[in-house]
Amino acid sequence: MAYLRGLGVYLPAPRMTSGEIAAASGLPEWVVREKLGIHQKPVPGPEDHPARMGAWAAQEALKEAGLGGAELDVVISITDEHKDFPVWTSAPLMAQMLDAHRAWCFDLNQKCATFITALTVAEGLFASRPEIETILIAGGYRNGDLIDYRDESVRFMYDLAAGGGAAVLTRQGPGLRLLSTQLKTDPVLANTVRVPVGGTVAPLTPTNADQYKLRVAEPELMKSRLEGVSMPGFMEGLATGWLHRRRPGLPGAAAHEAFGAQSGARGPGAGGRTLDLPFGLWTSGPD
Repeated sequence: MAYLRGLGVYLPAPRMTSGEIAAASGLPEWVVREKLGIHQKPVPGPEDHPARMGAWAAQEALKEAGLGGAELDVVISITDEHKDFPVWTSAPLMAQMLDAHRAWCFDLNQKCATFITALTVAEGLFASRPEIETILIAGGYRNGDLIDYRDESVRFMYDLAAGGGAAVLTRQGPGLRLLSTQLKTDPVLANTVRVPVGGTVAPLTPTNADQYKLRVAEPELMKSRLEGVSMPGFMEGLATGWLHRRRPGLPGAAAHEAFGAQSGARGPGAGGRTLDLPFGLWTSGPD
């Protein structure tokens, strides 16, 4: 059993405005503001490195939870691969900055699904390791550095920004109790969005360094696949997670059908007792 005891956020002070995005991309500013929905976004200052931003967010989460770094048993860094240094583990630095000197630290990366994956891992740690009482999930992000505003295929990522976020989970309350998590992967899009250089397939060289940006390799496949698969998959995952506690073992499709019938299209928040996050269900009251 896991309880959310504290949340923390760190946002850098500098901002990139819709006008600056328009100038960099060649789009009219009204399109950036009205079609893409971006008025401004945080961008990193000179000291705003991902692991450090995660640690600063963690300080706020610990403060809200009323706990100190020395009370942490586990630190899970969800900092993305684009971080302070390449080929480097960021969680120990966070632990050092938080005085969490007895915590077991490790990194976990699953791109946009990293936080919910970390929740699932934390849930498993609480279930299998009775000595673990407090887990920190924290990370920083600045993949906005990797956006080429001249590339039309990445316009859906123009909002990538900079900042840090953190959550403190405890075995016992008070807090929001984690009821269920549900994860699903569509491997068809495995090679669709990536930085094409800098890995072992295409090592970074002086001649390809300008390609060290996020690229969409197959934009039409991505568009068609997202429209046809992602939303149904999301709803199936949400339904399966919601019904897991009520009817364990129910297949995904049947869970989706039952979810629609029982929720009346209102979702599991009826009565105000339950808060649902993407693929994660929380409750502030009894089941």
